[in-house]
Amino acid sequence: MVKKVSKDEKHQKIVNWFMSSSEVFVLKELEKKIPKYCGISSMILKDLLSELINDNKINCEKAGSSNLYWRFMYQDHHRIQCNTEKLQDELAEMKSQNKEYKIRIEEMKGKREETEERIVLLEKYNKLKKQVTALEETKEKANRLSKKEFIKLRDDVNMFKDSINEVTDDIYTIQGYVCGRLPIERRDFNKNFNISDDMDYVE
Repeated sequence: MVKKVSKDEKHQKIVNWFMSSSEVFVLKELEKKIPKYCGISSMILKDLLSELINDNKINCEKAGSSNLYWRFMYQDHHRIQCNTEKLQDELAEMKSQNKEYKIRIEEMKGKREETEERIVLLEKYNKLKKQVTALEETKEKANRLSKKEFIKLRDDVNMFKDSINEVTDDIYTIQGYVCGRLPIERRDFNKNFNISDDMDYVE
């Protein structure tokens, strides 16, 4: 009984035949030679060739009105070598791009730090500018006063401060006396007489 040949075995026979020949064929030539050398029916040859082409095990290119078929012995090695060289080129390109990106990132970091520093300096500048403006306004007001008027204004301010502190001292005295004699908290005392809890002497 003749042993049945599987499709994979038929594929391999065709591939081996192509590699041993190292030539290029048209379909008519294959329909004559492959059945003879590989023992494969010409009825299924087209399907087997299509499957091998789809699996990249043999090559097929159209030339004019004919299709050319071939498969060389060192074709896989050459393809692997080409792919390896391509991958090496891509890797070198990626490394070069990565290096460039790192440089750009560092440059961007430097620009960002410079921008942050610039913002801080601008904030300080604007704050100082406001202080200078306030001082200029105070200076302008002071220039309007004569020396005599300035001294009088200063004395009046001190007098008002002393008066306020005397009143504050009296309030504290009354507050201490009442809270010491009666069952009342200082906060309640302040609330009843509309006195602010943060009341203090004026300096």
